[in-house]
Amino acid sequence: MGDRAGMAWSLNHQGDASREQGDATAASSLYSQALAIFRELDDRPGIARSLADLGGLALTQRDYVAARTLGAEALGFFQKLSKPREVIGVLAEMAACACLEDKWDRALRLASAALGLRQRESVELPGSTKDKLERSLESARKGLDSAIAARAWMEGSGMSLTQAIEYAQAV
Repeated sequence: MGDRAGMAWSLNHQGDASREQGDATAASSLYSQALAIFRELDDRPGIARSLADLGGLALTQRDYVAARTLGAEALGFFQKLSKPREVIGVLAEMAACACLEDKWDRALRLASAALGLRQRESVELPGSTKDKLERSLESARKGLDSAIAARAWMEGSGMSLTQAIEYAQAV
């Protein structure tokens, strides 16, 4: 019917469904198609969502470079759109990524930044995001000396939204 934005959102939602069904190949294709249309339309909310979805998918496929790169780009869009809830969600994904890469210090900083921002911004997070943060925190604390972990936690929890984004984007 000519509604390119509607088509792109439909593709993105189909990507969500494919991801939930365990079909990463289809999900990646659908998210990528949606992203291409969103970029063509300069639909920034759509671009941000597709980037975040592709980054989350890359994380589950253990493609950490892609997860970090896509997450960093999504953060820039979400920041410009003033979407703190989405920023916090991407920070949680990036904390999980750092944790899986055994970058415990970075994981703790990102997770504590996300939790600190959640409180300051009064943002309620979905259970899946909370679970990712908790797993990242638990693993990172086990991987670090307690003094180093405490310092990383303090530094992350005191970050402003802009500081957390800049830290996360320093991939």
